[in-house]
Amino acid sequence: MEDKNNIESKETTQIDQFIGRNPLESYTYWINYEPRNPQTRYTMLIKTITFGMELLPKYIDKEKQEKIDTLYTKAANALKTEIPEKREIIFEHLIRDHRVYRITADDAKPCEAVKEEMETVKNDFKDQQYEQHISRLQEIHNQIYHELTQADIVLSTDTTVNQLIETN
Repeated sequence: MEDKNNIESKETTQIDQFIGRNPLESYTYWINYEPRNPQTRYTMLIKTITFGMELLPKYIDKEKQEKIDTLYTKAANALKTEIPEKREIIFEHLIRDHRVYRITADDAKPCEAVKEEMETVKNDFKDQQYEQHISRLQEIHNQIYHELTQADIVLSTDTTVNQLIETN
């Protein structure tokens, strides 16, 4: 039986290896990817935002283009700022001959663990960190996705058969 941690690390390695022939193919792959944990969901959102930014339409209309430029800037800033912080593990004190370790980072609530439970607590803490960034990334991705569907770059989810025939 495989260890849960090994399965998750293999999944993360495998998903990072997909490279599409163009940004639209890559975007389509990542938007349809089904993540199994917060870390792969985070990776999926980073990829969809990255490729989605490059697919954003260009407009002659100055007002529409300013809206797209603002969204592009918001997305670029999110990619720079929505990164899990470095974890710090500190020995804190003794309880009945057990060392208690405290795990901290600015983007998650502190956790305490005894040595025997350290791996489980570290993994839970790491998931908590990724979850802190997912909602902001999802918000940006939703805005990009909306713009891409409005410009018919990506077909909307309620596409009719006639619309599919027209686009092919």
